[in-house]
Amino acid sequence: MKTRSLIADIIPATRTNRGASTFSYRVPDSISSEINVGNVVEIPLKEKKILGVVQSLYQRESEQQLKDIYRVAVEHPAFNERSIRLFMSLSKRFAAPPGLFVKSALIKISPKARKIEELQKGIPKIFNLTEDQKNAIRAILGSLLQASAWLLHGVTGSGKTEVYLQVASEVVASGGQVLILVPEIALTPQTLARFAERFNPKILGVIHSKISYGQKNLLWHAIAEGSCQILIGPRSAIFAPFSNLKLLVMDEEHDSSYKQDEQNPRFHARAAVLELSRLWDCPVIFGDATPSVELYHAATCGEVKLLKLPTRPSQRLPQVSLVDMREEARAGNFTNFSSILLDRMS
Repeated sequence: MKTRSLIADIIPATRTNRGASTFSYRVPDSISSEINVGNVVEIPLKEKKILGVVQSLYQRESEQQLKDIYRVAVEHPAFNERSIRLFMSLSKRFAAPPGLFVKSALIKISPKARKIEELQKGIPKIFNLTEDQKNAIRAILGSLLQASAWLLHGVTGSGKTEVYLQVASEVVASGGQVLILVPEIALTPQTLARFAERFNPKILGVIHSKISYGQKNLLWHAIAEGSCQILIGPRSAIFAPFSNLKLLVMDEEHDSSYKQDEQNPRFHARAAVLELSRLWDCPVIFGDATPSVELYHAATCGEVKLLKLPTRPSQRLPQVSLVDMREEARAGNFTNFSSILLDRMS
């Protein structure tokens, strides 16, 4: 006899056989009122209890006896429809089961969730913009409501971070959210300090390897409800459940830490932010003094829009002298330091 039930298609947070990315489960009446797309749920799979994400919900008549979902593991949806589309897109792009991307993104629940650490807000510094910076800001602001990719190619100290700050200010003022990707939080304290100086710490979130599961749970919830408007973090931050993402920034785009190549799923965060840009119809800024060859090639071909910051706003570039170390060797200096360098150091 056919029975009509509420069915959920679930992406299990594990490796699955090729071709089987989602599994159908019956939603028990006891949790039917609290389950939504994007919820993290506990399900039976291969005689184990594992977590998964609800991809879709629907009513249907079924002759087969489906297994029941055990429980809703997180009270609020940890992800949304765009998050799920990102998982599926990355799965296709990098030939990995979507469940592995879900596993990478899943928050773990701690019963002792602590308050999210807040950055200390300082006194904003007055910054005189160069014409190149003004042109870059004007161009990016003109594309805020459409998917676009920009390479902000600037020498060290040219003010790329100030461009991020100026554009982010406009996005935040309009109620949008901003994702700032950095290679490694510990290596970019200056970027954190600049954002802490400029924005109210209550709208800032930082994700890093030392954050507790409880803190990450609170942060994910703040992002989902929109109270966290700026998220700064490494490549794992791409999986945050944004509700109104309007700007993406990938600083030091060339850095190898954006590639996850030591464990599954193997992927590149650059591909993920380009997909997020498409899903949210918003711009992505790739900032770098030494961009990767492939991105710079894309910029020269017009696939990515190129913005240049060739000068420093407040100081001249240092004078560089090239020394032929073969001549140094002929003069009897076989060290790694030229005579002129040793002379200047002394």
